[in-house]
Amino acid sequence: MALGSMECSHAHHSESGGHAMPGRSPSNAVRARMAAGVAVALVVVVGAVIAVAPRVATATASVSTNSASPTAAATTTPSPLPADTPASPETATATPAPATTAPSTPTPTTTAPTTPAPTTSATPTPTATPTPTTAPSQPGNGAINATSLIGRVTDQATGEPLAGVSVYIYTEAGGYGTAIPITTTDADGGYTFYSLDVRRYTLNFVASGYRGEWFGGETEQSDAATFAVALGESVTGKDASLLPLDSISGTITAAGLAHQTLAGATVSAFGTDGILYGSATTSDGGGYAIAGLKPGSYTVRVTPPPESTFVAQWWHRKGHPTAATVIKLEVDAAVTGTNVALAAGATVSGRITDTATGSAIDGAWVYAYAATTTAGISGGSIASAQANANGNYTLTGLAAGSYTLQFSGGSAYGSDGYLREWWGNKTSRSGAVVFAVQAGMTSAAVDAALVPTASINGVVYAAGARNVGLNLATVSALEADGHVVRTATTNGSGEYRLTGLEPGTYSLRFSAPVGTRFTTTWWTDAAKPSGHGVIRVTAGEVVNGKSVELATASDN
Repeated sequence: MALGSMECSHAHHSESGGHAMPGRSPSNAVRARMAAGVAVALVVVVGAVIAVAPRVATATASVSTNSASPTAAATTTPSPLPADTPASPETATATPAPATTAPSTPTPTTTAPTTPAPTTSATPTPTATPTPTTAPSQPGNGAINATSLIGRVTDQATGEPLAGVSVYIYTEAGGYGTAIPITTTDADGGYTFYSLDVRRYTLNFVASGYRGEWFGGETEQSDAATFAVALGESVTGKDASLLPLDSISGTITAAGLAHQTLAGATVSAFGTDGILYGSATTSDGGGYAIAGLKPGSYTVRVTPPPESTFVAQWWHRKGHPTAATVIKLEVDAAVTGTNVALAAGATVSGRITDTATGSAIDGAWVYAYAATTTAGISGGSIASAQANANGNYTLTGLAAGSYTLQFSGGSAYGSDGYLREWWGNKTSRSGAVVFAVQAGMTSAAVDAALVPTASINGVVYAAGARNVGLNLATVSALEADGHVVRTATTNGSGEYRLTGLEPGTYSLRFSAPVGTRFTTTWWTDAAKPSGHGVIRVTAGEVVNGKSVELATASDN
C-alpha cells in the first residue's frame, strides 16, 4: 500500500509539472502497475455500491412507512455523514463492506455525489393534522373536530320536515363562516355543520317554493339573530320554519292579554264566492299559514280553540263576512302579518225540555242571533250549541251586545219531533225576547220548553190491490188555505210518515209516482164522503192508518 501511495504521488507531480527528479521518469512497467491498481480500486468501489443499493432501498421504504429518522439513508455512502445529521442504526449496520475497501481507492470521496441526498426525500413533511377550516364543503373530508352545529327545517304551514333546503352559515361580521358556507337538509329536514371555529354565527335558509329567511325568522341579514359556538361544543336546536309562497299567515292572540298566543284556533280562507279554499290550525306559538292558495281575493275567519270562550272574528275585527277586509294574494307571494287578537266572549247556558213530558230533549239545538241587523248583512246565526243527554247546552264566544235565541228540537232543521221556538215562547224572530251580554259575562238558566210535533202515517196502494204498495208516491199535508206544510215520499212498501206538524187541521193529497198512470187522490173521511177529508192533530199526537188506493187513468 505504501508503494501505491508513492507511485500515485510521483505520478501526480510529474503530470502536473511538479518537481520530478531528472532521469527518474516512471517507466512503462510502472505506469502499467499504476493503471492496474486504479482499475482494481474502481471494481471494489462499484461492487460496494451495488451491494449497498438494496439496503438503501430497504432503509428508504422503512422511512416512508414508519416515519423513521429523516436522515436514515445518509449512511448508504461510504463518506462520513455531516456532523449535524444522526446516522440511522439500521443502515449503518447493514453496510460494513465499504469501511474496509475504501482505502484501496485513491479518491473514495468522489463517489458520494452518486448517492441521492437523503435529507429531502426521506422526511415525511405532511405529518400535522390538516386545518379543518380549509374544507370546501360539508361534511368535510378527513378528520373533523367536535365543534359542530345541528338544526332542522320544517314547513310552517304543515309542520312537515323540508328536505333539500340550502343552509348557509355566516360569521357575525357577515362573511362566510370559516370558509364552510353551505350544507343541505336531509329527508328529515336535518342539517349539520362540522369543524367550526370559535366565534359567533348566523344562518340563512333558502328553498324553492318558500320564502327565504335568516336565523330568527328575519328577512334581512342585518336583523338576523346570532349565536356563539364554543370550542368542542355541539350546538343544537338551530331550527327554522319556512313560509310557503302563495300563502296567508299571521299570529292569533288573546286581546288584552300581553303575549298570550292561542294554540288550536282554526283560521279559514274564503273566496269572494263564499267557498272555503284553505284552512290551518294555530301552533303552540299562535302562528298559522294557509298554503297552496291560488292568486285572488280572500276573507279570513278565525274560530277560537275548542272549549274556549273567545269571540270568533273575521279579519279585520269584523263579526260578519260581508264586512270583512279583503286580502289580495299575488302570484308567488306570501301575505304575512294577518294577525288577529280575539276578544273574550260572553257565555249563555240553559236546559231544553219537552212541554208534554218535562223530560230533557237530547240533541236539541240553540242558535244565537244579533238583536239588530246592519244594512247589507243577512243577520244569520252567530253561534250555536247542541244539548246533551240531560238537555243542557252552553253557548260561548258571544261578543258584547244584544241577542235573541232560537230553539230547535232534535235536529238542525226542527223537524225531528219538536216545533221551533224563539226565546220567550215566541213563534217568530220579530217577537222574540232580547237580552244583553258583556264581554266575559256568563248568563245561566236560559231555558226553553219545546212543543212536540204531531205526525200522520199510512200506506198508498194501487186500486184493487191492497197487497201492493206504490213506491215513490208523494204525500202532502196542506193547511186550510192550501199551503203545503209537509211532504213525504212512500217507500218500497208504499208506507209514508208526515212529521213536524203543528197542532191543527190538515188535508192530505196523494200524487202518483212519476211515469205511472195513477191519478192524484185526496184523503176522505168515510163518515163524510163529500169533499176533502180533514185530519185534526194535537201536540205530540201520532195519527196512524191514513191509507188510500190510487186509481189508474183507465179506471175513470
